[in-house]
Amino acid sequence: MVNNGSIASFFKPVPKSSQGSSPSEPPAAPRPSLPSALDFLSPTPPKPPKPRDRNAVIQDSDDDDDDDISSDDDLPDFFAKGFMSASTATASTTAPAPAAATPAVRTFATPKRRRTTNHDIYSSPLTINAKKKFDFNALLKEVAADNAVEESERRMRAALAKGSPTKKKVDVTLHELMEEALSEAENSQDESKNRKTILAIQRNEASEERKEWCFFNAGDKYAGGFQSPSIEVRQAFPRSSANGNWKFLAEEKDRNNFFEGGLPYTLQTRLQDLPDEMFLWIFHEFPHEKSRKLREEYLRLLGACPDQTRRLVDEECVLQLFQCVGASESACATKRQPEKEAWQRPYGYLERDWVPLQSVLRAIELIAYGLSAPSLTQCMTLLLRLGMDNVVRDEPSITKGHQDALCSVAQAVPQAAWNGFCGDVIDSLYTHTPETGLRWNAVSAIPFLNLRLIELRRRLALVFVLDDPQRGRCHPATIFSMQSVIDRVEGAEEFMISRNTTDYANLTALIELLGVAIGDGSPPPEGAGSEAIKQYDNEVDGLARHIKLMWSSISDSGAGQSSRWDAKTKLKDFERKLSYIVRSRPPPKDDIFRLKENDDEIQKPKQQEYMHTWMASKKPTPKTS
Repeated sequence: MVNNGSIASFFKPVPKSSQGSSPSEPPAAPRPSLPSALDFLSPTPPKPPKPRDRNAVIQDSDDDDDDDISSDDDLPDFFAKGFMSASTATASTTAPAPAAATPAVRTFATPKRRRTTNHDIYSSPLTINAKKKFDFNALLKEVAADNAVEESERRMRAALAKGSPTKKKVDVTLHELMEEALSEAENSQDESKNRKTILAIQRNEASEERKEWCFFNAGDKYAGGFQSPSIEVRQAFPRSSANGNWKFLAEEKDRNNFFEGGLPYTLQTRLQDLPDEMFLWIFHEFPHEKSRKLREEYLRLLGACPDQTRRLVDEECVLQLFQCVGASESACATKRQPEKEAWQRPYGYLERDWVPLQSVLRAIELIAYGLSAPSLTQCMTLLLRLGMDNVVRDEPSITKGHQDALCSVAQAVPQAAWNGFCGDVIDSLYTHTPETGLRWNAVSAIPFLNLRLIELRRRLALVFVLDDPQRGRCHPATIFSMQSVIDRVEGAEEFMISRNTTDYANLTALIELLGVAIGDGSPPPEGAGSEAIKQYDNEVDGLARHIKLMWSSISDSGAGQSSRWDAKTKLKDFERKLSYIVRSRPPPKDDIFRLKENDDEIQKPKQQEYMHTWMASKKPTPKTS
């Protein structure tokens, strides 16, 4: 039967007696209450987390090598604190269970997983691997080792410069070392075989010594020797000449400031009245000045004094300018010095200060347009002798200054005095330097900066190849002939190839000079006619055939043949230059169907007969019925 009572009665609290429990029954144990959100709240505030070291490794991360599979008991007990009261209450009503061995639970541990067969996996991104990019201790050790090596080399160079007793051993040639080694070997070879071996080494030029010329004195302060520098005797400033417009330079305390500020240069460019005594003082002072700014202002002021330069800077002043920076006696001599030490530089320059030489080259560049003709000749002569020294090619800063000075001196010579200028310079170098290798050094140091320098190169080369200093006083186009070069190459002893006596280094230098001397070959002018061009090409072909014969006469088999290889390379290059550049047109290729230009009329009928025979053999034979 359905009770139609109000629904509100359903939600009324039920009395305790209506729960069906008998008064005689004991009261039931209180049920454990479930944990609520309030149970997780602690009356005390949580402790702030400790900062973790970036280099620390998190335990139980993916980098752990344990491959065992964990059970559910290994899961972290996140709710251990919340269920503490419930577990305590349950333990009082239930029977105690046997204690099971459970593994120690580590809170916040990363779950483990099975590893794959590939053990070369990347490490966990949580792991911070500290890798040092630089080890400063190792870098310091390397620097200390480099310093020790440099100090050892410096002590060795110092010992060689001071005349160490071990220098005699350094100067021993390879021939002597080989002879000593072969003489000490017992029962290896007899004396005759040893001698043949040494002669073979001499023929192969394994110990060839190349000559080097020293422009500067070895051992002075500018050449970088380790001897104590001498005290410089520098002239005092001429205060008596500082009057009138130049009175502001009389006081020493402000003099350098005025020079560095450019006031004397500005005043000279406007008034052109610098006293001669002051000009000479600046001329002798700038090579010794240490301040770069002050030295540049001295040079600018000298360049703004063409009148004083023409009157006061003579040949002796130019010579003193090079002597004050360490030029040797042989470099400044008018004739050749026979001493061997002046022509060889076995150890080079040691720690030389190049600033004074750079200043002198810069001064010549600036004052060249004011020098007289004899002073220009003296400048060019000394510059060409400086070009024989390999320091011009080894030091880029000197190379640039040397080329600029050469260009300024050549351009400053008046056109009317150019032939005489070239003749005097070439005659001085021809007399002073008889070695072919050093002559080529001087010629190769002249740059291709203007037409005058190119012409001077060719004049020098013609004089050295033809061995006639008088040819330097004329333009090359008026004195050059291909036949004269052919006669020189075919008859001179320097061009003869001998197996045991030929100096291949000098031969290489001579071929280089020959290439410069020929130049473009001075071909016939336009409109000269086919006969003149044909004769010119025949002369070029004759010279090319002789060069090819020289090339084939050099044997370069075996060890220690670098000088022979160089000579053969230069000869081959020169032959190609003659055939494809100097010749009016490239030589025709060999072709049996075409006559060569040098073939005469006798060969023409033979080739025509050959062509008829060849054409007849190609005709089809008629078929017979």
